[in-house]
Amino acid sequence: MNNNDDIKKILDEPPVPKELSPESVKNRLDSIEADKKRKSIHMGSALKWCSGIAACAVLLSTGSFIANKIQTSNYSSSVIKGNYTTAAVNYRQVYKYMKKYMDNMNDLKNADIVLESAEEAGIADGFEGGEIITGSETTGAGRDDAENTSDVYKVYDQENGVLEGDIVQTDGTHIYSSAVEDSNLCIHIAETDGSGFTDSSTVSLFEYLPQTVNYGNICSMYLKNGRLIITADTNEFQKDDDKYFSRTHVLIFEAGDELKLLGDYSQDGCYSDIRLMGDGTLYIISSYNWTSLYEDGGDYEKCIPAYYTGERKCVISPDGILLPESDTLNSCEREFGASFTNIGSLNVFSDSPNTPIDFKSLAGFTGQLYCSQNNIYLAGNCWTADGSSTDFTRISIENGKIIPAASTNAAGYIKDQFSMSEYNGFFRASVSRSKVISKNYSVSNDNAVYVFDMDLNKVGEISGFGENETVQSASFQGNMAYVVTFRKTDPLYAIDLSDPYSPVILDEYKITGYSSYMQQWNENLLLGFGRDADEEGNELGLKLVMFDNSDPDNLKECGVKTLHAKDAARFNASYEYEDNWIYSSASYDRKALMISPSKNLIAFPFSCSYSSGFALYSYYDGSFMQKSIIYTNSDALRAVYINNTLFIVGNREMVSVDIETMTENDRVYF
Repeated sequence: MNNNDDIKKILDEPPVPKELSPESVKNRLDSIEADKKRKSIHMGSALKWCSGIAACAVLLSTGSFIANKIQTSNYSSSVIKGNYTTAAVNYRQVYKYMKKYMDNMNDLKNADIVLESAEEAGIADGFEGGEIITGSETTGAGRDDAENTSDVYKVYDQENGVLEGDIVQTDGTHIYSSAVEDSNLCIHIAETDGSGFTDSSTVSLFEYLPQTVNYGNICSMYLKNGRLIITADTNEFQKDDDKYFSRTHVLIFEAGDELKLLGDYSQDGCYSDIRLMGDGTLYIISSYNWTSLYEDGGDYEKCIPAYYTGERKCVISPDGILLPESDTLNSCEREFGASFTNIGSLNVFSDSPNTPIDFKSLAGFTGQLYCSQNNIYLAGNCWTADGSSTDFTRISIENGKIIPAASTNAAGYIKDQFSMSEYNGFFRASVSRSKVISKNYSVSNDNAVYVFDMDLNKVGEISGFGENETVQSASFQGNMAYVVTFRKTDPLYAIDLSDPYSPVILDEYKITGYSSYMQQWNENLLLGFGRDADEEGNELGLKLVMFDNSDPDNLKECGVKTLHAKDAARFNASYEYEDNWIYSSASYDRKALMISPSKNLIAFPFSCSYSSGFALYSYYDGSFMQKSIIYTNSDALRAVYINNTLFIVGNREMVSVDIETMTENDRVYF
């Protein structure tokens, strides 16, 4: 997998005329804008890439990015016209990028040492790096999901066919839960007969991880085709080099009463996110900081991102590293230039599930991720002297191949994956925008929804709503977008995107508090979870709200329920409360919510003074009804069901509850 010859051919082509250079274009635009007394567009450097990879743009067949200029009325949008190399020709080009970053970090001495050491060792120009082995056949090994006839809860997937993992999984006979015990990464396994527990065990992952692992965290799991796929974020120490480093591990097991390891894959960097396709292709995204390795002149090779099959290390080849071609770093690059975003892919259903299909590294990038069936979108938020902006990068994915396709920069910042959506050939994004007012350095805020084509040219937008508020949640439903903003009240906006070139706000509905997450309950109802608040914006408790969005021109609230600390506390009859504090991990981790319209059941974890557990609700005829509160003796993590039994999973225990009667069946401790 080496496209160096193609890249060299591109580099030999005639240069861009001076009049069309980024500097000339910038000067011309500045003069025009000054004459017209308009707001200026912040140009940055020749390649403006917040969080590092920003404004690279369309990946053409020639192997170069084209970035297209986009302008919004009062907010700096994007980007600069110009051609940019998509891949490093050799490692020397990568080291020059690193040297440029370290120079800007006032570390010129160490930078020179590393570059000189690389040249003397012949690494900068000659070392070829590891090779990607292009896949193996899928066997469908293990027990297929179709064999399991139980009605089991599965975490909600934002896009059909794009599976999202979680820290608890069940196949109807076993419940697998991640845990950390005395710094030991563990999997708790409970066997169940459908109502109670028949056996339990704990498996330490340290026996399957390399001895360099110091500590870590289990980030996500899948249970599919009889395989348990575990992703762990680890901090590791290399004694020989006296260096700490981070790795993201993927362990593939044959599931059952005992776990049998089928393969171990890992890649440099801290865990960022993961997605599984129906055919078994797994995409792993990690953020890799190379600066601690760069400081020692002998560690030049270790700065280059690598992946591992078992403990066999494969350094990425130069053409797998995407770099900007600017001579100077803009403020975003100075902030995030120390990071590489690594994206690896493998087929976890194959006979060789730890064999990578592809591996790419995007220099200087970190951010949010949204994934459709055909594309991964990375969104890197950045603050500059002008205000906030986001770099959007589209990466085409097909059969495990990772191909950067388009990139742009737009004003505003993304809250999470649900602020992005791909639909009918368009990419949509909901952002909060902040602009610095130069006269007094105050900040003005509003919100926008942008529509881009597949080349990430902005073709439409609706902006200016929710002034001095920020986006708390968004839900894209086909041609509609529902956006919640908040400062003191909770406006819900219904935005019609049926004409992508001219989005329209159809309605705005205000209530107190805000929803941090929204999910369609049925074709006419939109469920929100968040926090209640008074008219001044003071938070009061955890809130469920149901909106009638059957007519987007006339949004209605049809049910609100608030859980206050005094009502949730286990010992509320004997305890004097000084405040109304109550917390839920679902406020920032939507997977902690269990939302099941088929069971008419909504569950979320909570903790308040001396109490933790799950609150359970149903929705009938415009009202939320509290079914029960199930208390746990350890932090409540998740709720899942198997047929008519609900299982509450804590860090050190599991509780089974009859869904109809809400009576406890059984409890097991680990």
